[in-house]
Amino acid sequence: MKKYLACVAALVLMWAAGSRADTTVTNNTADAFAVALAQTVTNGGGTIVVTSPIIINTTVGFDGVSNVVVSGGSTNSIFLVQGGNLGLTNFTLENGLGTNGGAIFVSPDGSLTVTNCIFLGNTARGADGESTDTNAFGNGTPNTGKGGSRGGAGEPGFGGAILSEGALVILNCGFFTNSAAGGSGSDGGDGQDAGIHGGNGGPGGNGAAAGGGAIYNLGPLVCVNSSFEGNTAEGGSGGAGGAGGAGFIAGTAAHGGVAGGAAGGGLYNANTNVVILNCTFANNISEGGNGTDGGTSSGRNGLVGYPGGSALGAGIDNDGSLGATNCTFFENNVVGGTGGTGGTGARGGTGGNGGRAIGGGLYNAGSVSLVNCTFSKGSAVGGTNGVAGSGVAAGRDGSRGTSSGGNIANVAKKKNGSLFLMNSIVAASASGSSSSGAIVDGGFNISADKSIAFKKKGTSRAKLNPLIGDLADNGGPTETIALATNSPAVDQIDPSSAPDLDQRGVARPQFVFTNLSDIGAYELDKNSARILAQPQDTNAIIGSNVTISVTAAGAEPLFYQWFFNGVIAAGLTNSSVVITNVQTNNAGNFRVVVSNSFNSVTSRTAVLTVSSITNSAPIITQEPQPQTVLAGDTATLSVIATGSAPLFYQWVFQVSSTTATNISGGTNSLLSITNVQAQMNFAVIITNSFGATNSPFVTVFVTNSPTGPGGPPFP
Repeated sequence: MKKYLACVAALVLMWAAGSRADTTVTNNTADAFAVALAQTVTNGGGTIVVTSPIIINTTVGFDGVSNVVVSGGSTNSIFLVQGGNLGLTNFTLENGLGTNGGAIFVSPDGSLTVTNCIFLGNTARGADGESTDTNAFGNGTPNTGKGGSRGGAGEPGFGGAILSEGALVILNCGFFTNSAAGGSGSDGGDGQDAGIHGGNGGPGGNGAAAGGGAIYNLGPLVCVNSSFEGNTAEGGSGGAGGAGGAGFIAGTAAHGGVAGGAAGGGLYNANTNVVILNCTFANNISEGGNGTDGGTSSGRNGLVGYPGGSALGAGIDNDGSLGATNCTFFENNVVGGTGGTGGTGARGGTGGNGGRAIGGGLYNAGSVSLVNCTFSKGSAVGGTNGVAGSGVAAGRDGSRGTSSGGNIANVAKKKNGSLFLMNSIVAASASGSSSSGAIVDGGFNISADKSIAFKKKGTSRAKLNPLIGDLADNGGPTETIALATNSPAVDQIDPSSAPDLDQRGVARPQFVFTNLSDIGAYELDKNSARILAQPQDTNAIIGSNVTISVTAAGAEPLFYQWFFNGVIAAGLTNSSVVITNVQTNNAGNFRVVVSNSFNSVTSRTAVLTVSSITNSAPIITQEPQPQTVLAGDTATLSVIATGSAPLFYQWVFQVSSTTATNISGGTNSLLSITNVQAQMNFAVIITNSFGATNSPFVTVFVTNSPTGPGGPPFP
């Protein structure tokens, strides 16, 4: 995400220039756009606002010389490629709005090549369902009311930045905070009141699907050296069912509409010719729409609430055929929609189940080949269950949505596809198992848990901590995840079985302990400065103490220079910033540049938020961190929190994916676990008189022998 922040900083300068020389194009021809572009470039840059999409029917190229922004003004898309080839270089395309392709739609007869472009804040939004007449169903009489009409269905939204049915080439581009959203269903009409029998309510309209928060791809695609960060796909929620009309016998309340699913927060692909090289997918989200209430049956019992919508593949959802090499997937999250409440009746209806969440980093229903890729901290969170409907006999709550594959999920059947994994790291996920489904083991893979069934006596290893850092600017066109010097991924692969370069463009192999290539997207150069743990956002209360830290590695000496709100912070030249008796003027943005004689790297921006509230619930300012210890040793976990005193701590360990148990005596900010023999997950719950908070689960990994130089080599 940090290159995104750098891009935003650059865009501020561009917007400033644009405020002096904005141009509006009302004629949607390529010629009119060319005239506006030439004038804007002559004026030193600025923003071109198009009031309707520029139509392309021939081969044409435009160059924004890195200081031209093209905007849809949040009212319309920017380009419509009906034929020919459109080439765009050095532009920022922002605030496009459409149903299919928020910024650009490419038809089957057209093609698009984008180079050194930024796609920022574009949206593909399906229309919400049309409202219906309150009671227009049937022929009502004074004694029998008319039924309510069914709510209108929402329309799907595909391709927040680009929807391509033709050939698409993407080179050195960034896709940030684009979104695709399915329209919500409208509410069903209420039944008509009547003297004897009130009309029944009409069902709610269905919510629509969303796909491709950044790109929805149906044609051939080549994507190189590009970033997909902070994009979202969100399914539409179902409309509520109409209420029954009043009468001596009241009409029944209708059920709501079906929730829409979401797929491919970064990229949705349904084509069989897709190549992705040296790309990063980070902090993308797929989220299912919310389910609706169950309504009431003709027998006056509550109906089951509708389930939440499914969420698939926050980084990539692949339903075609795709090959990815030297790619990084970090903190991509799928979240199922919330189930609806059970209907009200003599017997309450069962609450709807939460929506499924599958494949935080990547969801595959087709064929995927992954070579030298790194997956870390993906998350799959099933939707919250709906609660039971009320009645003389209460219903039951629904079930929480199922979740699988925080980093990778494969649902393809052998006859229809597969997921091939080679030379890749699948690190710990933020929730649930790291992987799910059958995975073809191509050798020299590392999985942090045992969710992947690797070949027996092969070169891949499960339940092994890869010892990697967080996503950071480690050089090259995209952010990557660095290896620790003692990572077991270092110096493992014959160079003939690995790409010649890593994701950053660094040559493989780099000699560390032997002349072998590394597993994953990053090739370790032991001399280069690199960030292993990023500074984290922190909340603090006035008067408390705060520490913001970075963990870095590389040839010594390492030099640190912190920046506060973009300005060099004099005297802040250590790995940590310590602020005692914090005040509101300390709130702001902190980042650090780490350097040595070989290179320099810049951290993410950490935000310090300072609260003046005195009666405050607990706020965790430093979360527990994963640990790796030798079997039989002691592991120590710690948490730092602020909030109104006294604070009470309770550490828990995870028994199953849905169950945790209190640790006897684990009631301090520090937890020591003696004689550790097996990998375990721990979290802490902190309470006071004003509320409670809890940390995420962290893993204590166990190794059987000391880790030597380069990590334990594979046999």
